[in-house]
Amino acid sequence: MKLRSVKEIKNLKGKRVLLRADFNVPLDSRGRITDDFKIKAGLATINYLLKKKASV
Repeated sequence: MKLRSVKEIKNLKGKRVLLRADFNVPLDSRGRITDDFKIKAGLATINYLLKKKASV
């Protein structure tokens, strides 16, 4: 099954979107996140979907 980018879908308004995100981020010895790139990238996608009125 070929997965499409959310930006390839023309009309997201009212559509239900299943989003899979890999938030397996590196932690330091005290359990603090050392690189939040994956979290920020996931948040950008979620915000895009919400802006387009998709149901996430």
